[in-house]
Amino acid sequence: DIRDTLSRISTSSLGVFVEPWELRTHVGPRNVITARFDTEQGARAAFKKTPWTAVLVNPEGNVASTKPGLLDISGATHVEILSRQGSCPKVFERQWTLGKHCWGGVSWEIFASEDAARRQWKRTPWSKVLFDPEGVPVECATERLDRQGAGVAAILQVYRENAHRSSGATVLVDMATGRAPYVPRSARAGWSLKGEVLKRMAQVLVRREVVKHLMPRSICYFDAERAPKLKGHVALTFDDAPCRLGKENSMVPDVMRLLAEYDARATFMLMGKFVRGNEADLVELLRQGHELGNHGLVDR
Repeated sequence: DIRDTLSRISTSSLGVFVEPWELRTHVGPRNVITARFDTEQGARAAFKKTPWTAVLVNPEGNVASTKPGLLDISGATHVEILSRQGSCPKVFERQWTLGKHCWGGVSWEIFASEDAARRQWKRTPWSKVLFDPEGVPVECATERLDRQGAGVAAILQVYRENAHRSSGATVLVDMATGRAPYVPRSARAGWSLKGEVLKRMAQVLVRREVVKHLMPRSICYFDAERAPKLKGHVALTFDDAPCRLGKENSMVPDVMRLLAEYDARATFMLMGKFVRGNEADLVELLRQGHELGNHGLVDR
């Protein structure tokens, strides 16, 4: 699970927040989206643009504005429901819960069974986090519609009672400074035209001669003709070590055991912002003969 990350995403680690403005929109029978904003201006701009039934709540918890959706024949009833409920009704109460980041906010869906939750997980095109009945995140993914990758971080921050930054712009600031985890966009399965074009371009452009010309001072490969003893060997590297999502999710110990099984050594490229809490594992990597490299404070 990623409880270690969630415990680090707190008010103290993210700085002092002002009380948020909250926009609640009703977009379906079981789907309420909650977006939170640090400024009244941002909240009112989003309220004005949304086509859904919406309620705007000020930092004191009072309803500041309401409006029925353009095509919502039960808009008045839904306004009343949105005005009464809290941000995340019945979330994490011994049920499978799917958190989605869509239309600028975080939405929650609740399921009676794991099968139903996982089916909806697969169908959801938004960035998402799946929580089990204990409230533990068991799956997370950044999807194609989330081009900047703020969704998963926003959902995890809303999970914390003391963290309210769910709007994409504010979460991006937290990711840029390493205060919130960045989960890369999920790879698409199967053939795609874009993927095929990129693969062909890489085959042409990313060759030894080109790389050597562009980065003459970098060691990007070893020439077996100049160093015959290296023939039959590969240089193995791991990016984004130790782990974006906290120590409890780190697979460094598992990777170490697997490398030891084959008497292999590797280079682990570290992200500085995610080293804290993993110091013992990193020292053990060095003891076992592995190498540590600098991958910057945050890989964006």
